[in-house]
Amino acid sequence: MSLSGLSIANTVGWGKLLRMRKAKKEVWEQLISPHFTLRCVQTLLHAGFLDALRAGPQSAEEYAGKNNLDPKLLRALCEALYARKILTLDGERFGLDETGRLIVETNVGRGWIDLAYGYEPVLYNLEPLLRKEAFYGQEVVRHGDYVGTGSGLASVDFYFPLVARFIAAGKRRKVLDIGCGDGTFLRYLCSTVPGLEGVGIDLSPNAVEAGRRTNAQEKRNDVRLYVGDAMDIGKLKQEIAGVDCAATFFVLHELCDNNGNQRTLKFLRSFREALPGVPFHVVETIRPTAQEMRKRPGPAVEYFLFHDLSKQHPLSRAQWRKLYQSAGFQSIEEDYIAGARTSIYTLG
Repeated sequence: MSLSGLSIANTVGWGKLLRMRKAKKEVWEQLISPHFTLRCVQTLLHAGFLDALRAGPQSAEEYAGKNNLDPKLLRALCEALYARKILTLDGERFGLDETGRLIVETNVGRGWIDLAYGYEPVLYNLEPLLRKEAFYGQEVVRHGDYVGTGSGLASVDFYFPLVARFIAAGKRRKVLDIGCGDGTFLRYLCSTVPGLEGVGIDLSPNAVEAGRRTNAQEKRNDVRLYVGDAMDIGKLKQEIAGVDCAATFFVLHELCDNNGNQRTLKFLRSFREALPGVPFHVVETIRPTAQEMRKRPGPAVEYFLFHDLSKQHPLSRAQWRKLYQSAGFQSIEEDYIAGARTSIYTLG
């Protein structure tokens, strides 16, 4: 015997049933489901299965056997993503649905997934951080390599062309990327603007090594990457010799503490001393108010949250301008992109 909807409603109560239905939509579907789905996607990306599907549909069991994976667990993950319309299923072979293709075939989709994974340790430890039982930078650190590659991929089709246009218009010959990650921007730039030479510095040895491997695979001799601290840019005289332009993408806010921002000031002043007169293109996010984010949320909500959790403090437009002035830059040009809540500053 099966209970009818009317019988259930009369027993449970129409009001409670309607609230439960609303909770299913707004709590499970909008909050809980995306959390599970994202972790499934990240796992299958790291296991290589989603990339394998770009070549065509695959059997989960066959792929698991070839790659020493648990076949039952792989199938469970695939069925969950099939139900969420990220994968397709034809017989016993899984493929990519439209959302799955956006994840693996677009730079911004792949970049956002990697960026979110980069902050996974922070989110996992959110309660200990709140209770002051753990501290970011000590017991809790982000996956810096994923943050670097994710940020680069998320920028390549939008911010990179915009900055490349400025650099090409200035007829520059040697460009420095500060906080270059794996060198994605410099490879893009040197491929887009013929005759350019690119130099990148980054704190992460893993990111730099990954970039060097990519350079070797692509047989590039126009991009050189170094492990280095932007705070000590003056000590990198040999590496930055001949640079006539510099750029940085979403790096300065990592130095901001929202309490005088002395580290950011120190870096900017060091840059001016090491490269006097060299134009500096700075791409930075612009922090909205809480009310502005509620009115138009978008990716900004999570973006500013994980920065706050990892002790990074993006600034407002007025705060950025004041900071550049305090560092001694005489020329501050701003191109504000309202839809992306981002500004491209050209400092000189």
